[in-house]
Amino acid sequence: MLARVDAGSEGPSRSEQRVAVLLVLLASAALAAAVWSVPVWLGNDGPAHLFNAYAAVHFPDEAKGFARYLELNTNVTARGFQEIYRLLDLLLPWKEAYRVTVVVIAEVWAFAFLFAAISLHRSRWPVGLCGFALALGWPLDMGFFNFWLATAGALATIGVSVRYGDRRWWPFALALGLWLTACAHVFSSMLAGGALVAIEAARRSGAGAGRSGSR
Repeated sequence: MLARVDAGSEGPSRSEQRVAVLLVLLASAALAAAVWSVPVWLGNDGPAHLFNAYAAVHFPDEAKGFARYLELNTNVTARGFQEIYRLLDLLLPWKEAYRVTVVVIAEVWAFAFLFAAISLHRSRWPVGLCGFALALGWPLDMGFFNFWLATAGALATIGVSVRYGDRRWWPFALALGLWLTACAHVFSSMLAGGALVAIEAARRSGAGAGRSGSR
């Protein structure tokens, strides 16, 4: 298989690594502050995700009355937001739990983008910093939380494929990544699967060209 891009070049120096870590922490803090500054995310699908998650968590509570009007549906996909909110709702009031959930989704996306960038080569970390701005993109603003979280899973899975494609455990890691991505949102898993097929085809094509050129 082909090695990842620039695999033979030197990585960043120790001083550059320290600078990179500092900038990543600052960018992460800025992203969290930006998301937290919104009291309630009301964009399009956001309130619907919030209500579904809140109703599912408090469904057994007779005082809430959800069981009188609703019926639980155990879906196998589009569960990313709900599973994060479920844990936070046990610890925080609903509004703070909602805000923290959106912060988590944005941060997961940003770090997945960073991981995908440094999977090409560690010197690509400045490109990865762009993820902390891109995490505030239109899907997050529109409340497409499950899709955005699943897109992060797709980026991370593709990064694993690029960086660790020559390891024995690589197929199992990809299967796990695609499954977790599908649990969050199946469409992102389909997109990731297509990208992985293209990456593997490029690897095989490059490896074949290398063998032909060596003859």
